[in-house]
Formats: sequence, structure tokens, C-alpha cells
Amino acid sequence: MSGDQLFPVPAEWAKKAWLDNAGYLAMYEASVKNPEAFWSESQ
Repeated sequence: MSGDQLFPVPAEWAKKAWLDNAGYLAMYEASVKNPEAFWSESQ
């Protein structure tokens, strides 16, 4: 797959998601800042 296509998430799927974009970004930042601590946490 190539290109920068974005596909909207249906509202029903978004309601069932484990986390939203803000939560994802926070987890990503934590994983980059301290990967050992991040990956040793129980999810």
C-alpha cells in the first residue's frame, strides 16, 4: 500500500475501541521515552 490515504472510522467501531487517538499518542510517547518500563507494564 502506498500513498497517504486516510479512511474514516465508522462511529460504531470508534465506540468499541480500547482507546482514542489521545490515548494512543500518550502510550506511543511513553513507549519512546522509556521502552523498558513501557513494555514491562502489564496491559
